[in-house]
Amino acid sequence: MSVPKVIIDTDAGIDDALAIFMALAAHKRGEIEVIAVTTVHGNTGVHHVNNNIPVYSGAAKSLVHPWTHSGEMFHGTDGFGDAHLPAIPPASSLLKPQHAVWTLLELVNKYPNEIVLTALGPLTNVALAIRLEPAFTSRLAAIYAMGGNTRGCGDGEGRLVSTSKSCFATVELNGSLTRGQMAIDHRDLMNRTSNLIIMTSIDEQLYLRYLKMAFGGEF
Repeated sequence: MSVPKVIIDTDAGIDDALAIFMALAAHKRGEIEVIAVTTVHGNTGVHHVNNNIPVYSGAAKSLVHPWTHSGEMFHGTDGFGDAHLPAIPPASSLLKPQHAVWTLLELVNKYPNEIVLTALGPLTNVALAIRLEPAFTSRLAAIYAMGGNTRGCGDGEGRLVSTSKSCFATVELNGSLTRGQMAIDHRDLMNRTSNLIIMTSIDEQLYLRYLKMAFGGEF
């Protein structure tokens, strides 16, 4: 049986780096095939992201509202907590020449209904891909997005998930429910078919095993 083909779209902060370690460990074990990593602005500017995870560079700014941070940046200026990491080769020598959005479209068309897109950062690259090709998401096997705001209190299927719930969500722009934010219909007031699954708890012991695996330990 073929393993899932995975694209990681990341703004490469500290949390994303750990997720990528875990994904690459699973890749080495033959459980998934990471076929591309694309970068996007978010935790830090895209030029810093490219230094942290240099592959296909993507959107450097938001589509609507300008990207601004008030006060201290959560992951530091460089996205890695200003850790003063050792010098690395220039990003320009490691980056692929093609833009991330074109790479997403190209790979999804090459492997229709085979790719699992893991979106760890802002969805700017995904939005641009949909703008260029409206059928983009229908050609994915699945899409997993980190973050969201299911209860208004911060960031928030498989063996790791202990409990989950299905519901309908949309970006509401007319001001009747929110002020241009994501609206999640927990109480089914819209009477719409569910279009996402929210993980509400995980198997913590299994998660710790994945962490150990990410850093070279036995699963």
